[in-house]
Amino acid sequence: MESAVRATCPKCRNTLNIPAQWIGQTLKCKKCGALIRATAKAPLTPGALPQPVPVPVHDTNGLPAAAYPLPPGYPPPVLVAQPAPNTAVDPDRPARRAKPKTARPTAPGNAFDLDPAEGGVAVRARRRNRGSGALIGVALFFVLAAGLVGAGILYGEQVIGDLLAINNKNKEPGKDASDPPPGTGQSPGTAPGGSGPSKGANATLPRRMLFISVTKYMYLNPLTAGVAGGATDRPAGVANNMAFNWRVPRDKDNDQTFVLSDTATGKDERLPMKNVVQGTYQEFFKTSRAQDRVFIYFGGHAIEKDGKAYLAPIEAELDGDDWQKTVIPLDHFYDELKKCKAAQKVVVWDVCRLNPEKGKVRPGSEPMSAGLFKALTSPPAGVQVVTTCKAGENALELTQLRPDGFAGPMYSGSAFLEAARFVANARLAKTPPTPADPLPIDDWHPAVAKRTNEICDIAEKSGSGGKQTVTLAGAAPATLAPPDPAEKVAARFDLPQAPKGASPAEVKSVERELALPPLRPGLSEIGLADFPFPADVMKDYAEDVKIADVMADKDKYPLRVAVLEVFGKLRQMWAPGAGATRIRDTITGSINDNLKAAVKKEQEFWAVSIAELELELIKLEGLTDARKEEPSKRWQAHYDFALAVLKARLAYMNEYNKLLGNLVTESVPALDPKLGQDGYTLVAADTLRSGKEVKKIAEEAQALFGEIVTKYKGSPWAIQAKQERGVAIGLNWKPASLKKE
Repeated sequence: MESAVRATCPKCRNTLNIPAQWIGQTLKCKKCGALIRATAKAPLTPGALPQPVPVPVHDTNGLPAAAYPLPPGYPPPVLVAQPAPNTAVDPDRPARRAKPKTARPTAPGNAFDLDPAEGGVAVRARRRNRGSGALIGVALFFVLAAGLVGAGILYGEQVIGDLLAINNKNKEPGKDASDPPPGTGQSPGTAPGGSGPSKGANATLPRRMLFISVTKYMYLNPLTAGVAGGATDRPAGVANNMAFNWRVPRDKDNDQTFVLSDTATGKDERLPMKNVVQGTYQEFFKTSRAQDRVFIYFGGHAIEKDGKAYLAPIEAELDGDDWQKTVIPLDHFYDELKKCKAAQKVVVWDVCRLNPEKGKVRPGSEPMSAGLFKALTSPPAGVQVVTTCKAGENALELTQLRPDGFAGPMYSGSAFLEAARFVANARLAKTPPTPADPLPIDDWHPAVAKRTNEICDIAEKSGSGGKQTVTLAGAAPATLAPPDPAEKVAARFDLPQAPKGASPAEVKSVERELALPPLRPGLSEIGLADFPFPADVMKDYAEDVKIADVMADKDKYPLRVAVLEVFGKLRQMWAPGAGATRIRDTITGSINDNLKAAVKKEQEFWAVSIAELELELIKLEGLTDARKEEPSKRWQAHYDFALAVLKARLAYMNEYNKLLGNLVTESVPALDPKLGQDGYTLVAADTLRSGKEVKKIAEEAQALFGEIVTKYKGSPWAIQAKQERGVAIGLNWKPASLKKE
């Protein structure tokens, strides 16, 4: 029997039985699919335990990892065995001879190459003879077991073949798998032990990065940020990944990577409001030196309106008299960038994003217009611009896609961001860059464009893709300012804070009474208490009677009780896992009698719920006189909002019930087998398919929301009304290919 070493997967904590001869190879956890690698540092000496060291997981063109170019200051890796390139084995499967995959050669001078083997598909091969080698295996077991005490269990959290060897034991809470290896300071340019920048390392490279990501829009279509419950912010993870591979300084006293993201946590948490976004890029440009090579990424909405281009911060809106006060003119960004002294300037516009699986439930995810594309790709002289889609296209977002097969990573969020992360992991330059080198945009752009196309092609086959063309415009200066190691490092600055408003506790009390679960998942991720409402506005909505006192004397407060009962009913119906959230968003296969029977059963809930809401509406509309006599402005607003949202959700429930009926009657678009269509997905639509009565209720709801926005301007009720008004209530069945390859 072959000897084996027991280990624990750092991702799912599954116990692994690793054959001794597999130590040092890239392995795949059978339970969660994560790639790991156990490497023995050195034999133990009596009374001493070796410390783990970072070991690169990836190899370049078949070279052993020891020959892999790393930044100065890194301790050399120690390997037990070097596997064939791009080979992953399953530690829970019997040992068989690994079948190597040949790495595709990299063109001379190209820093990046996209190798299909990067997908990390597990390779399994034949069982070995277990005869006379048993005794040798036992002896080998004890040697390797000792070495494993200091082993670093490494894994690629999202992208297979991750360059970054993270020692799980030393990994700090909240850090991404893309962060630099532990034990080497804060960045690749830090001397071992974190004692400061090492000479000739990253600390001397004049490079800076700024990532701005806005996804939780209050009034525009929300964007897909990443896998729900992920430990690390996706934009920050990609930023860290690229910074490491592009040798951007990340030292304690010279950290040149800045991330503004509404999905970040901890000290980096910020609401990317207009003043925060503008203040961030202004400070970044202002603090950049003449010798710096700078990279700026903006992920979010960009719009063209009245012939002008604008960037959308989190509170951006496209209607109303004050909409221009909520957006950032693109001209302002480019004017500030023009003032920046940096030698090389690269901007990425990851805008006009749309998740086909979710559809457009609010404005803001329209295809790129010709005017917007022209404005984005007309930067000041000396600036290179990458746009992730061109005119007539959307930039793709993903919910849960595995472009490299089941063993590959799950991609969620911006397809371009995932491609950028993949490319950064795919290849490093064969030789470390020098301070005089530019950012490798000329090599990086075609590689990331190719990978984005591959992701789009795979997504298209599942019915959730679309064409997306990554373009490069502008040109870098013919010559770049030479590096000056004697110059003081570029100044680190704190991200601006959102403006202060009314007491969060005061707003929170309104939120507890008012807030409802979103009509559709993922639509309302910003709490009202996080928004800075003006203090002079909130004083008009002060609480006069506690909710407990209202419910204790229902006869005295009939209007308030009716409003609270409406809110309670809607919260009950839309609570996580409740009936109104359990909708069929996909139909796989043909519509048969079994499906029709199941759908008819489901319609019973919707029919009963619609009747219940109709009774609540009759009750609420019967209190119009009480509404006129209500002394509290707070409860006037509560009543108006309850009436509007009740009508909107009643229309939505009728619309969904109508769509279920379409399945029963087979009143759905025909499938086209030539396109691989084998089912349907439920998508948002601007037009309702229901009858006149339901359409009238929906129109009345929209009108009421508009009145609330005007009447209670700047208040939590106006915010909620704007959010609800922007949601598309209409639904439609869209043919799709749902087969999983």
